[in-house]
Amino acid sequence: MNVIFYIYLFSGILKVIMKFYGIHLPIDLTALTGAVLSIDVLYHLLKRAISGSPFHKSVLYPLIMLLVFTGWMVFTLAYTPSESYSKAKLFYFATNIVAFAYPLFHVKININKMLRYFVLGFAIITFWYVPILVHYINTPELHALQRYNSVFNLYLVIGLYSGFSVILLAIRPKLFKYALFRAFLLIFLLISLFLSGARASIIITLLLLLVILFERAFVFFINAGKMNQSKMVMNGFLTLFIITGILVVSVLFSGKINTLASRSVKRFDILVNSLNIATPENKRFEQLEFSLDKINESASSVVHGYGIGSYGVIESGKDARAYPHNFILEIYI
Repeated sequence: MNVIFYIYLFSGILKVIMKFYGIHLPIDLTALTGAVLSIDVLYHLLKRAISGSPFHKSVLYPLIMLLVFTGWMVFTLAYTPSESYSKAKLFYFATNIVAFAYPLFHVKININKMLRYFVLGFAIITFWYVPILVHYINTPELHALQRYNSVFNLYLVIGLYSGFSVILLAIRPKLFKYALFRAFLLIFLLISLFLSGARASIIITLLLLLVILFERAFVFFINAGKMNQSKMVMNGFLTLFIITGILVVSVLFSGKINTLASRSVKRFDILVNSLNIATPENKRFEQLEFSLDKINESASSVVHGYGIGSYGVIESGKDARAYPHNFILEIYI
């Protein structure tokens, strides 16, 4: 079951990879693994109910909040202007409940082991992805092929998971037994994060790393007199190894890295200098302004918004996938 859960977490990426190689399953991978996990969660809930085993409050409260939020989304179906996309969006969102509930109720899951395999599995996927991304960017004729476009669009997910993995490795030093291997993974995933060009993931990950580094530095100076000298030397060596590793990899693979690095730098440059030219970033500012105006249009819109999946209908008259690129505003519109 833990393997099925693992596949479920990566099912979105795996489907793109299978499509890239022309592999088509008779049933959707996410739906298949999600259904199996749902049955397993219900089984464990029934088993606990029969045995009378109590649930810990730390387990129930977050799950109840997620269910209440989902229930509110169901309620908004009564007044949303979206007739079709709203239902599809609700269905896709409900898959989060399965992913959230399974680790809470499955007694035979080892969180540390799951996170370890998550980082390793994603590192393998990233190792496969980066060369294909370089090839795609350097070969314009591939841009007309849907299977390459689908793989290219994974860059946001690659950035998100790279950042998540980096933070995991930073806050859980015992996730991997060998410190040098953990340092190698940090080097690889930090480089992958930057090369992905996923700006939000890069910024948020770097900010979180700064917070972690400041916290570690503060603890270090407070406990400097009590710390084991060999441990201090090892931490200093690992830090130097990570910095040196990033520099060495950048030099050895400068030809391939340069393409993606230039793309990432250009994307940040566009973000900073996009106010006076027509860019996707400008479009997003317009979407934010439009959403705020609609939300503040009346007292009722401020209180309960327009309903799930309503943005596309209100903004362009299309009952299709559309959003204001801000999850807080998306709750309203």
